[in-house]
Amino acid sequence: MGGLVFLEEASGLVPAGLCSLATQGVAGYSIHRHLSNYTEPRIQRYMIRIILMVPLYSMSSFFSLAFPSIAFYLTTIRSCYEAYVLYNFMSLCLYYVGGPNDLVMHWETDDAQVPLSYLWCTCCLVNLKLNGVFLRRIVQGVLQFVIVKLVLTVAALVLELAGGYQDGSWSFTHGYLYVTIFYNVSIAVALYALVIFYLAAEPYLRPQRPLLKFIMVKSVIFVTYWQSLLLSLLFFTGALRPLAGRSEEDTSGMLQNFLICLECLPGAFLSLRGFPLRAHAMPEEKGMRQTLCNLKHALSVHDVLQDTEHAFDRKYGQFVMMTSPRDGYASQSSPVVSAPSSSRSARPSPKGLSDVHLDVLLCADVGPMPGEQASM
Repeated sequence: MGGLVFLEEASGLVPAGLCSLATQGVAGYSIHRHLSNYTEPRIQRYMIRIILMVPLYSMSSFFSLAFPSIAFYLTTIRSCYEAYVLYNFMSLCLYYVGGPNDLVMHWETDDAQVPLSYLWCTCCLVNLKLNGVFLRRIVQGVLQFVIVKLVLTVAALVLELAGGYQDGSWSFTHGYLYVTIFYNVSIAVALYALVIFYLAAEPYLRPQRPLLKFIMVKSVIFVTYWQSLLLSLLFFTGALRPLAGRSEEDTSGMLQNFLICLECLPGAFLSLRGFPLRAHAMPEEKGMRQTLCNLKHALSVHDVLQDTEHAFDRKYGQFVMMTSPRDGYASQSSPVVSAPSSSRSARPSPKGLSDVHLDVLLCADVGPMPGEQASM
């Protein structure tokens, strides 16, 4: 018990606060550089959203450590962002290969197959056909985690207010156990979908070297999650003892938040290397007003709602969603099996914005750009 007293004292709060502050600075510097040189909003939008995960985790963990009474609510709401990050990572990979339509055409032209492997649990996918339907299932597998996570967050908050959640308790009479089970099933489906997608698209992603980005996303999410489970089990088995006047769940959460504050700092430096500005730099930076406009565009969830609608609406069962010009692909949904060759010209050049320049991003509107057709 005495070994964890520092969690309530300056000897624990000061280093956690300093690490959290440094994380905000490093990640903020990286995000500001992207926003000030927002030459490719389609790709930099996903990068900014992923980078933002690190300072959000760090800041919420510090305030949870400093104010334990609100820790559950901050941690629960924060965890929703991990599902959002998985979606953005998949979208970033799709951008790298030219969009859904180009990827499916690559698969069909090359008669591609998912590599069979016992390690990645793909040994049973012998005759899996890589086409638009397959890609649609992958998108559904990732987006279902976003939806399930939101539902579980609301359920956890309601149960906590009703006194039936008991964070960290493995009792069958408390909601924590059941929320954890549903969470693990959902994220397992999402991760398996991402792994299969990565294996199927790896030959076309190879020039972009996405491995470091993949490691960053997975490390922040999984290190923190499995660390939380490990700490809960250590307290449950008596290997660690709670602080005086605090429950095992509260003490476990405080230790978890302290560790996250420390771990997010190297994560912020990793984001600098994993999501560099080099490929997107401009000779001159934009003014503050334009930077704020860029931030508004990066944080807009219009693309998420649109992709969710097309992924689960049955009328698009044989279609692949190709988002609007401002998102980097064609302006309508079309069956990839019959997509004309001219559809390749609809995708943006990875070198810059030739079709739609950033200057049309207006503060008053982060919706469709001028000239954009309404999507189905």
